[in-house]
Amino acid sequence: MRNSASKKLAKQVYDFIVINNFSLEKKLSKVEEFDKIIEVKLSEPLSENYRKTLIIISNILRKELITKSVISVNFLSSITLKYHNNTSYNTIRKHLNVIINFLIKNNFKIEQLKLKSRKQKEKLHKPVLDVKSLLERIKDYKKIFICVVFSHMDAFLGLIKK
Repeated sequence: MRNSASKKLAKQVYDFIVINNFSLEKKLSKVEEFDKIIEVKLSEPLSENYRKTLIIISNILRKELITKSVISVNFLSSITLKYHNNTSYNTIRKHLNVIINFLIKNNFKIEQLKLKSRKQKEKLHKPVLDVKSLLERIKDYKKIFICVVFSHMDAFLGLIKK
């Protein structure tokens, strides 16, 4: 009985080693490897909002990995291109780069994202020409009025001299 049990066990060990490319450690699937690396990243001390954002992005990447078994650069680009607002685009791009760089650092096969950040369009506000009428309008809000006066003391001193 011992002989047959040992032969059975030896066969199981041999099959395991052959399946795992002659290694005694079990080879993880791509999804398992991805999950393990993301778990390490999320275990770092992160703010709650940042952690939630990374979880959302990693879930998107995980779904793509499950369905296509690879995360392509085109797919990564499509995630950010959904955002038309430059600030949102840049924020998602930054978070996506954090995850991708961490995956690459931990030997996960994924291509580096090469999207450039988008520049913000400058918006010039109209200058206040009639400061006295503006102050009259905000006089009812005393706290705001006092804050405005103190924050623009130089401009008010110039008006008093005129």
